[in-house]
Amino acid sequence: MDKEMHKALRLLDAGQTGRAVTILEEIIAMARQERMPVLLVRASCVLGEVYYLQGQLDTARTYFTDVLNTPLDTDVADYEKGRAADLLDRII
Repeated sequence: MDKEMHKALRLLDAGQTGRAVTILEEIIAMARQERMPVLLVRASCVLGEVYYLQGQLDTARTYFTDVLNTPLDTDVADYEKGRAADLLDRII
């Protein structure tokens, strides 16, 4: 699934937001089903930021809240949790 995440990030860099969003939504669905919280946090943070930058603040808020509410046993996604908290503060 790392390949898909990298693909989504490359698509975002290339301005192909629609395709990237589709891939990120698929990653999130799979991460929920397979109970992969780190991947869920990372993909949700990126997707939340996409919606934030597009001005879709209610949707962004949902993804950022999911990031912050996802329990992790590791600090590997601390950056994403911090980023989500920062952007969520700007929305509220």
